[in-house]
Order: sequence, then structure tokens, then C-alpha cells
Amino acid sequence: MWLSPAYRRTALTAVRGYVLLRRREVWVPTWAGWALLALIGAISLWGFAHSVHPYLAQTAPTGHGLFVVEGWLPDDGFSAAVEAFRRGTYERFVVTGGPIENRACYPGIPDYATRGATLARALGIREAELAIVPAPASAQERTFRSAVSVRQWAEVSAGPIAALDLFSYGTHARRSRWLYQLAFGDSVAVGVLAGRPTSYSPDAWWRSSDGTKAVLSELIAWTWVRLFFHPGAPGSWEEQWGPRTEVSGEKGP
Repeated sequence: MWLSPAYRRTALTAVRGYVLLRRREVWVPTWAGWALLALIGAISLWGFAHSVHPYLAQTAPTGHGLFVVEGWLPDDGFSAAVEAFRRGTYERFVVTGGPIENRACYPGIPDYATRGATLARALGIREAELAIVPAPASAQERTFRSAVSVRQWAEVSAGPIAALDLFSYGTHARRSRWLYQLAFGDSVAVGVLAGRPTSYSPDAWWRSSDGTKAVLSELIAWTWVRLFFHPGAPGSWEEQWGPRTEVSGEKGP
């Protein structure tokens, strides 16, 4: 059966009275417009590349209170942490961190808090200045769980605190500070210092695989915690052990 072109067009654009396609006029950029868009994109990319690392590797110390160090830091990070501790007027050098999953890397050392304390002693931190606060194994976000452990330790051993500075490393700093502030609440001023990475240049992080991985992975992690991380009320089961699931059950480790 022969169908006229007009009829076929009508059949394609309308089925039982519903219009499926319609014709519209579309504006597209000229070559000058494309050039302008490309220029705007290049400037935006340049601005992102030069601002994202300083944004994530935040440094904003209070200069007093507790000095908390994440125990997973590399050796050069601990050297910088001890120097920063000596420059401030801090009460204690607190090392924290969860269990070490690969014990072959650190034989005889059960957690990153103990590993960090060993480095701190070797760098001149005295026993009277040192506090070791390990975090237990938990389904909770690891940095946040370490922050909760430090808060619980402070409530028992250090008394009320008004401020603390967290020493982190590179692009991890901003997220760590936010998680510690979340754990301690608004009554405690949480500052942060970011150790400078040595495996890549922070000013040209995109030129190395280590720098690219550090920036992009931490940018994703930072976005995730701000949008989706809800740890539960202070002191709750969820705050300490993570979301309740059939696997985790009703009790923490």
C-alpha cells in the first residue's frame, strides 16, 4: 500500500493524538562563539587546577589546646607535625588511628596510633607530652571514628577542652577537620594544619599520577561526606559503629 510522504510524516509525529516530534529552530554558536566558549572553559580549568589543592589542603590552626596527629601520616609528615607542635602552645601531642589491616607492613604494631607514637618518640616527643588514642575497628568512617575516640579520651583524661589543632596530610586536611568538628561540636574550636606532600608538587599536582589521584579521590570523598555522611547523635550506637545492618547486628565490637 502506497503512503504519501505527508501521511508518513503525520504518522511518525502523531500516535493516537499524542505529538511525538516537532520541528524547532535551534541556535548554535558561530566560530567566534565556539572560540569564546573554549576560552571560558580553559580559564575555568586553569582556575580549578590552581585552586583545588590549596582548598583541600587547608591550613587554619588555632595554635593552642590539644595537638592531634593522624597516625597514618608518612614519616616526613610526622617530622613536620613535631615541628608544628613545638611552635605552638599545646597541652598534649595526641596520636590517633585505627587498626592496621596489613600487619606485614608494621610487624608487632596493632594500630596507627601506636605506630605514630613510636615515630613521635623517636623525634623527641616526651612521654609526659604524648597521648596514644587508638580507634577500634568499626564500620564507621575511619577519620570520624578516630575523632570520636579522641573526644571520648578527652572527656575522661583531659577534661573540658576549648580548642584543638589537627595535623593531617595534603588534600586530606579539609575533610579531616570537618569530621573532627562534627565529632566535637561547635563548643570546641577545631583548627587544622596540612603537611606538605613530597611525592608530588602541590603547585603542579596534575603532572603526576600521585598528585592526580590525591586530588581527585579526596575531592570525591569531600563531596560525599558533605552530602551523604550522617553519623548519628553523639554517643549513639550509629556514631561509634556505623549504620545498623543485619551483618553488623546490634552491638559494636
